[in-house]
Amino acid sequence: MEKQKNKQKGITLIALVVTIVVLIILAGVSINMLVGENGIINMAQKAKENTELAQVEEEKNLNTLHDILQTSGEIVILDKTVEEMRAEGAYVQGNTSIQDNRGNKVVIPNGFKIAEDSGINVSEGIVIEDNDRTEDGNGEEKGNQFVWIPVSNINHDGSNQITKTDGSQVEITLGRYTFLEDGTENLVQMGENYEEESIISSYYQELVESRNSNQSEESDGTNTTAKNLSEFIRSVKENGGYYIARYEASYRDGIKPYSKVSVTANEENSKIDGKLWNLVTQSEAAQAARNMYTNSFFESDLLNSYAWDTAISYIQKCSNNTDYSIQNSLNNTTISNTGKTGDEVCKINDMASNLSEWSTEYSMDSVDSTAYPCVDRGGTYYTEGDLAHYRGSSRYNANYAAFGFRVLIYI
Repeated sequence: MEKQKNKQKGITLIALVVTIVVLIILAGVSINMLVGENGIINMAQKAKENTELAQVEEEKNLNTLHDILQTSGEIVILDKTVEEMRAEGAYVQGNTSIQDNRGNKVVIPNGFKIAEDSGINVSEGIVIEDNDRTEDGNGEEKGNQFVWIPVSNINHDGSNQITKTDGSQVEITLGRYTFLEDGTENLVQMGENYEEESIISSYYQELVESRNSNQSEESDGTNTTAKNLSEFIRSVKENGGYYIARYEASYRDGIKPYSKVSVTANEENSKIDGKLWNLVTQSEAAQAARNMYTNSFFESDLLNSYAWDTAISYIQKCSNNTDYSIQNSLNNTTISNTGKTGDEVCKINDMASNLSEWSTEYSMDSVDSTAYPCVDRGGTYYTEGDLAHYRGSSRYNANYAAFGFRVLIYI
């Protein structure tokens, strides 16, 4: 009985030794597989490094592609909506094409973002804002703001119409218009025919030639014309719209303007940053508008007659103000801060109110051999007879308290 017990203990000890040896061998193999040259850890580390290198290379290639697109003037197309871009609050890098909630095209210029209070459909008013943030007349840090004017086509052929928030469609044609006593629009000259330089109301032409003012009070006096009218027409046709400043221009260092709620407004020629910029001649306004932005992504200029008239057509077709063209300065009989008059339609302020605004349109009007070549547009606090569609002519050196301007930008 005692011998049997000893035999059982001997078998158990051998089995234990064998087991330990086997475990040591397995451990060695496992450790080698784990930390060896071709082990799991090293292979995982190499895979991680390769992934990171691939990501860096991919990002580099994307940046290179982005740079190529920017330098070549191409537009970056994002599969995003205005609402999504508004929520992100990011300034775009390169001119960027997106869509509103009804599929209408909107092109955001380089360095702008969708403003916090922008609409999400073009009929509500798409507002963009740059990163030039300073305090405005509301005491808020804001950049300069512009509103997208959607254009369905140049040719007035019913194609590619604008879809409003309610799903209905309208045609907005780039052109020069007159407006009847009930506000009905009359298309006089389509954008595609800009070279014809058609005359409106006996005196008014949008000249193709780019020139600075000939400052003469004689009959040969001229205005400052559009910087590059043919390029503006091309841009609108290709991009489906353009931008006008949300607000009348405010003074900034005498060189370039703001497009923000002004911090003060008066009839004195005081040089205060943020002051509503009145008492300015047409040629001074044109130069300031062109100075606002100088880059290779988009152009800034003084509003031309196509931009002004088409904006009124847009407002009447996309808002409840179907007769906005014949609206005057309401009850605003004194000069006010821009954006404070209550005249805001589709996010655009004061086309019918506050200041009459210089344009690049040319007038052949003269009185007693004195030239009146410079054309102002819109309503003014000074007289209730000036309506949103109004055209008036003045001398080259006119710089009235009731005259200001607004900036145009196009891709």
